[in-house]
Amino acid sequence: MLDELQRRNYAPNTVRSYIHAVEDFAKYFRRSPDRLGPEHIREYQVHLFRDCKLSPGTIEGRTAALRFLFVKTLACFMHEGCRGGLRRDEIAAMVLMAA
Repeated sequence: MLDELQRRNYAPNTVRSYIHAVEDFAKYFRRSPDRLGPEHIREYQVHLFRDCKLSPGTIEGRTAALRFLFVKTLACFMHEGCRGGLRRDEIAAMVLMAA
């Protein structure tokens, strides 16, 4: 993910916040993010709002980081032939949910 963010010339602060958001997401579920899907993102958003009391804008930023991870970094999983990962309809649902 870091390589992809740098390749796209994201600002250093954005890179740091995206990496932090994905790390926090993985720690919350105690699993690698590539083993998680849209239902986990919804649950995580509820956790951030109810338990962490984060503002909607902060949650939106964290969701943007997860969207980047799943859509840009793990996009390989949309194509047949890659092992594991998300199906095309799962990624589409996640992007629509996050918008």
